[in-house]
Amino acid sequence: MSRPPATAPDSRLLAVLVVGYWALMTRVTGPEGHPPNLGMQTNLSAQVDRILLVPHVWSYTKTWDPEGVLSTLGAIATTLLGLLFGEWVRSGRRPFTITVGLLAGGLVLTALGVLWGEAAPPWLLFPVNKNIWTSSFVLLTGGLAAALFGLTYFVVDVAGWRRWATPFVTYGKNAIAVYVGAGLLADTLLAVRWAGPDGVVASLWKRLFDALYASWLPPYEASLAWALGFVLLFYLLALWMDRRGIYLKV
Repeated sequence: MSRPPATAPDSRLLAVLVVGYWALMTRVTGPEGHPPNLGMQTNLSAQVDRILLVPHVWSYTKTWDPEGVLSTLGAIATTLLGLLFGEWVRSGRRPFTITVGLLAGGLVLTALGVLWGEAAPPWLLFPVNKNIWTSSFVLLTGGLAAALFGLTYFVVDVAGWRRWATPFVTYGKNAIAVYVGAGLLADTLLAVRWAGPDGVVASLWKRLFDALYASWLPPYEASLAWALGFVLLFYLLALWMDRRGIYLKV
């Protein structure tokens, strides 16, 4: 039995969100009276956040939220891109056609995101910015994801080279546990603080980072090693859970 078409409504809504969000952020005067701009404190998204979310905004800024009200439009557009990619893979087309479609579509979206964010004329320019999830950011990251997805699909599902992907499968089986666990561990390491012999108050995060990495590595290499340590730690946790058949799902 043939499946009903599902991509057309999604693609139209995606276009509305991407173009509409650009128009709102670059053409609409905010409720606080600031003219259209992309300044950190005065853009439309920040103004809306202060009216609707304060005091429940990001604790680091207190005046705007990177996961605010208007920026959710861009996040929804990213989600719709994922749905479209999924529908393409499930469309029943030949594997080679699916691979080429993902790679070509990803490269086109990536190019559009770069052009919109960097090389468009001033009246159209919408810089790539994650904090307000700009439309160019949607296209750029969605395009890169589609191209990488297409390459992975070809290598794993078409060519059958799967053993190298085993660690990623282990992560994917407990992605929720890893995501939540990493957040909880980071918050705990940052929350535990005390004064050292020199009287300087520092978090457990900083003390571990300094002792394990910063004491013998340059700053960038130390930061990378710290991040890779987190990845390895939670891979071992995911592997332990997988071998015992423990999976956290929503």
